[in-house]
Amino acid sequence: MPLAGSMSDSQTLYCNESGQWIDYRSDEHGFRNPSGSHGARSKVVLLGDSFAQGYCVPRGDTVADSLRSGGWPVLNLGNDDNGPLVSLAALKEYGLDYREPRVVVWMHYEGNDFVDLSWEYGIERLRSYLGEGGLQHLRSKQSAIDELFAEYWESRNESEALSTYERVRSVLRWAVDRAKLTAVRTRLRRLRPRGEATLDYPKAQFEEVMDELLRVTRAPDLHLLFVYLPEFSRLSELDFTDHREQVLRSLAERNVDVLDVTSLFEALPDPLSVFPHRTNGHYNAEGYRAIAQAVEVELERLLGAEPERTID
Repeated sequence: MPLAGSMSDSQTLYCNESGQWIDYRSDEHGFRNPSGSHGARSKVVLLGDSFAQGYCVPRGDTVADSLRSGGWPVLNLGNDDNGPLVSLAALKEYGLDYREPRVVVWMHYEGNDFVDLSWEYGIERLRSYLGEGGLQHLRSKQSAIDELFAEYWESRNESEALSTYERVRSVLRWAVDRAKLTAVRTRLRRLRPRGEATLDYPKAQFEEVMDELLRVTRAPDLHLLFVYLPEFSRLSELDFTDHREQVLRSLAERNVDVLDVTSLFEALPDPLSVFPHRTNGHYNAEGYRAIAQAVEVELERLLGAEPERTID
């Protein structure tokens, strides 16, 4: 089961939220990194969904790119639609092993990460990552993964029966598309009090993922930083499903270092300025840069050192 969003070393037409089409060339394992990133030791490993991947800004404006510009070697394993369980799987497959990072930065988007977790948890292959086994050793299977992607696109072009891979990604796309029906959701939210949950907090599932993540990052020189990302509805004072306090409580019980971007954005003169045209969507370049600057402060605090261009 592939965990990256595209074929290796391929030009990817990505998105357009601000009026500019964004594309990028994937790395040797299909992630949004400079070529050769998986062969270099990275001090920071970035996990998360499209917000970690850098949707929808050009090269140089993502959180990972801003950290690299500041001197931090980063391996970005963020990918569209990744929830907590796929993020854990990506870390195990690509982020640890021989790499020995110093900090794992987990970017959690409150808007749909628990929607993603709900379908992820129903897939046995993904649940296997919650134990000590379960690895697919994907780094050594890139040719087979690229063939799966080629099969996927061929099946779409020829309107053939869905492959196993396509069925999984179709479920994922359905969940995310449903979560992004902004107009409908806004009307429905106005019928209930602010913060009243329509999707229950998946406490047991989330904490199981968190506990496994803490287990695999439990080392003297390895830190975990949880970055909480607010959705548009919170900053625009629309009604929304609010699990923030429950999530932060679960993290506090486990002594996890947290960077809550909510307070960072709420302190801005215009919190909605971090969204393209002040409309619902992903953050713009200014928003990502503000997050990167805050993350950099936390990295220096955790490591007690300035960034360095290379790791010996």
